[in-house]
Amino acid sequence: MTALVLSNMAEAQGTPDPATISASVQFGNVEQTLERLDAIREIGFRTHFGSGPIDKLLRPFNKTRARWKDQYGLKFGLQYSPILHQSGRGGPDGRTLNDAVDVFLRWDGIVQTGGYKGSLDLFAYRRRDDYLSTNTARFNTARGALLGPSDANVEGSFTSVSQLSWESLWFDDALDITIGQLFLPALVDENDTLGNDRLSFMAEPLSNNPAHVLPEGDAGLGIGIWVTPSDRFYIGGVISQANANGEYPDFGAFDGDWLTVAELGWTPDFPALGRGHYRLTYTHIDLPGTGPSSSESWSFSAEQAIGEGKTLAVRAGTNDGNRNDIRSLVSGGVVFDDVLGYATDAIGAGAFWAEPDDSKWRDEYGVELFWRLQLTNSVQFTPDIQLWRPSDRNEDSIEAIVSFRLTISI
Repeated sequence: MTALVLSNMAEAQGTPDPATISASVQFGNVEQTLERLDAIREIGFRTHFGSGPIDKLLRPFNKTRARWKDQYGLKFGLQYSPILHQSGRGGPDGRTLNDAVDVFLRWDGIVQTGGYKGSLDLFAYRRRDDYLSTNTARFNTARGALLGPSDANVEGSFTSVSQLSWESLWFDDALDITIGQLFLPALVDENDTLGNDRLSFMAEPLSNNPAHVLPEGDAGLGIGIWVTPSDRFYIGGVISQANANGEYPDFGAFDGDWLTVAELGWTPDFPALGRGHYRLTYTHIDLPGTGPSSSESWSFSAEQAIGEGKTLAVRAGTNDGNRNDIRSLVSGGVVFDDVLGYATDAIGAGAFWAEPDDSKWRDEYGVELFWRLQLTNSVQFTPDIQLWRPSDRNEDSIEAIVSFRLTISI
């Protein structure tokens, strides 16, 4: 699947496209993430504090990486990102700190003959952890909210191998078949702008789609098939395990329950605006136990360049209420890149509305504003503020949450 291209300026100059290093990158997508890391190392853009000590220490390592990429088609990278959230209410559970470590690897063109190319994707290691007594789940409960200020809503640490797959491309990439452990948010119902709490918006309803039905861990063994008859249209889908652990390839989870996804995509290029990416996704998942036997959801996701350096994104989803706490979601935002002459700085403003499935909760909505600053080639710092109206009917006031995020890319 190709990344959304927002500008052709760098292509004309023979350098990596700034779109690959903007806010518009899907974090779970191994290929896009590695392209972004390569562009950061190669493009030589302006940063607030020059190259920085990390980049100087990594020069021998980066030379080896570049040689392996050219000689063997091997690309790899690492990102580390902690986020601190502080509630305006304070209190014993008014602060939480979580971090993420992600290692990516793509071995491109392992097999390449005529019209066929085979590549290995490895989202090798994902770790999430909490560093204060209040984890993100307790932080949300204390605020009376079903959703959180970031997408790492865990009650403790976990590690996983979310993606380990073989991708086969035929007929000049017109047919794409991927088999293995599939990280579904990077393959279906994705949104590069509203899909990454470590690079773009932080709030869960602006960095995810909690109305979309997916298996635990958002991953499982399966197969994905995409057909791209033209550069403006594609159709495809995924069949994978419904009840797998999700943190590793779970071969013992073939119990007859399946997740099925079908997606239709349109990628127009409007002369007055720029490139767009529009997706309509249907998902059906079999459920275990004695309750409902299945659940289904519909999702719409769109991103549209609105001139150079600006992206408008919207997302909407709904489900039958058999699985998710959130029945319906609508979110949207605009991201401005190239802020004050810094190509990879970004300012984003967004808003969301979420309808809970249980009538004892009221609708949850809010807004978010962030400014991502590229301090050095490897380090980004993002101050962020969110205003929430939580689902708890006993909480009448609007709550402010101030957040700070650090992202180190190697």
